[in-house]
Amino acid sequence: MNHHFKNFKSGYVFIMNERIQSFKWLFRTLLNSMGGKFPSTVMTNQAFYMAVTIELVFSGVQHKLYGFQIIENSRKHIGALREKEGFMEIV
Repeated sequence: MNHHFKNFKSGYVFIMNERIQSFKWLFRTLLNSMGGKFPSTVMTNQAFYMAVTIELVFSGVQHKLYGFQIIENSRKHIGALREKEGFMEIV
């Protein structure tokens, strides 16, 4: 989020695989491009190895999950549960 309280994307990258070593390279390169200054928050999808690597490279940084993908994945994988009365209510 910038100083106008708007989310922004700092860059895009294509990687050949979703392994910890690939994400380490990606996050260290990003950190280097930011002059070694850690972000306050990293927002990602639900990739397990990405989450593990964020903790390794950006230790202590808040990691948030991107809600849209969580909702889309729940539609895809647990659609029947979502249809049950009360399942989608926030407790």
